[in-house]
Amino acid sequence: MNQLTVSISLVMTVLCHNALAICDNDLVTSFLASVKASSTFDLTDKSTNYGPDRAFINATEVKDASGITQMGAWVAEKNAINQWIQIELQDPALVRGIVTQGRDAQDQQWVTKYRILYSEDCHTWHTLGAFNITDKFFTGNTDASSPVTNMFDCPIMAKCIRVNPLGWNKDIAMRVGLLGCPLNLQAVTTAAPTTVAPTTAAPTTAAPTTAAPVTTATMTTPMPPVTSTVQMATTPMPTQAAITLPPVGPKKGQCITSCLGRANGDYQSCTGCDVYITCVWSSMYANRPCPKMQQWDDNLKRCDIKSTTCP
Repeated sequence: MNQLTVSISLVMTVLCHNALAICDNDLVTSFLASVKASSTFDLTDKSTNYGPDRAFINATEVKDASGITQMGAWVAEKNAINQWIQIELQDPALVRGIVTQGRDAQDQQWVTKYRILYSEDCHTWHTLGAFNITDKFFTGNTDASSPVTNMFDCPIMAKCIRVNPLGWNKDIAMRVGLLGCPLNLQAVTTAAPTTVAPTTAAPTTAAPTTAAPVTTATMTTPMPPVTSTVQMATTPMPTQAAITLPPVGPKKGQCITSCLGRANGDYQSCTGCDVYITCVWSSMYANRPCPKMQQWDDNLKRCDIKSTTCP
């Protein structure tokens, strides 16, 4: 582990536990590099723009000078839980929270639930969790215009943020903002150089001496004798029956077909090993695909190359 990694880890630990260390800059306005989405509604109509570049907070529906109607939000091509919008910052930043809005000029389009994925390099992704869960589902909007802010339990360091809608009213439509501050890594890891005036040792005229051989000191005073004795048990311990532990995790083939009464989270599907089910407030999102050549492992609660719970 290099000095940069250690320094960042220490900074993140301090910020996570220090309530005074708060930064709430508008990262999208100040440090945006690019924004993209999984899909965009009605790309064939060149007179309208529903693209992710319309997803900034307080964007309004307006017709520009060229006659193109710039919509008041990003709108996905289809309503499905595999849709996302991605914000890429110029550099990794400390992200502390998110702000969402529905679509301007359309009172019935907004996202009600979503999850967040983040990455330091925009290639390797992590789900954003909380203190006791690894994949948190955030409560979104209840109308199209009111901004809703969700502050994270602990800040994250990220260059890219993906928002993955899980529930919506009528259609997936979002305006998104990020709260945080840029990372000044140089200030964290670089110390001012220390300058010391060079000194020249005075020449020695003493006759050379032969160093005495290094010897190991030995204790000449004997240790007092140990007078206490330990009595060994002579009675044999009773033999206990072998304890059989239950298997760790669910058995192979244990799967669900309904989310009724289940906690929010991901579960093994009865449809196949290469898909899984997400439960969100008793709503079921079935047949979510694992990456190619991977299977769902209900012990790990993620897709893996080899599953211990799915044959």
